[in-house]
Parts: sequence; structure tokens; C-alpha cells
Amino acid sequence: MRLPRFAIRKLGSDERGVSVVELGLVALELALMIAGIIDLSQGLAQRFAMQQAVNRSLELVLAAPPPGDPDEADLDYSYVAAEAAAVAEVSADQVTLDRWLQCDEERMEEYTASCDEGEDTARYLGLAVEKTFHGNFLVGDMDIVARGAIRIQ
Repeated sequence: MRLPRFAIRKLGSDERGVSVVELGLVALELALMIAGIIDLSQGLAQRFAMQQAVNRSLELVLAAPPPGDPDEADLDYSYVAAEAAAVAEVSADQVTLDRWLQCDEERMEEYTASCDEGEDTARYLGLAVEKTFHGNFLVGDMDIVARGAIRIQ
């Protein structure tokens, strides 16, 4: 069946359904953008939760410090790392606990060392939690890290 010429001209100037075609072209890009935003927001939410776990675990040092002198090498802060792992819902090997001494704002190699007379002595406890975020849509796997430190002396 062949269309008459006037029908072909009429179809060429007909604009009905154009918006549906445009929506079809843009809908995929909108869906991908929304899926990416959902993934990123879930990753950020996990990152914020991990940072809160690190901060609260370090606050535990101030609220319930271990008995003993902070100068001692055997002073055990492992309870802080265990608390951070439990709250952040990660295994203990994903938590790093670091202690260091600063003499006049210079980091020393030995935590148990002493600063020279007249130097400002500061001992710190650092905590880092690492976790892999598995995106549901577009982002894929991302390593996220939360860090914090607190002065203990």
C-alpha cells in the first residue's frame, strides 16, 4: 500500500508524540544519573558512620583511660581499636591503632622516649578504620577510610 503525497506531507509536519520520543532519549541518562547519586550517597553514609565510630572510640580514651602512666610502652589501648571495629562493623585487622610522641611539634620515632628539658611534650593516639564499599549500581567497589587522633598527654 502506497501513501498519497498529501499524507506524507502531513506526517512530516505532525509534531504529536515528539515529547514521548524526547523522554525516551533522556530517560536512560536520568536513570543512570539517579542510580549513581544513590550509590554515592550510600557510600558517603557509610563513610560518615565510620568517622563517627572512630570519633566515639577516641572519646572513650578520655572517658575511660586505661590505668597507668601514658609514658609506659606496655600501656594497652587495644580496647579502643576493638570498640572502633565493633561500632564500624569491620574486622579487627581493618583497624589501625598508632601511638606517637611529639617534642616541640616534631614527631619522634619512639613513643616511650622523653623530650629534652624545656620542650613541649605531647603524646597522641591515632585510629584509622578501612572498609570496602560495594556499590549497587554504578560506583563499583571503593575503599573508604576514616581517621582520627587525640592527644592523651
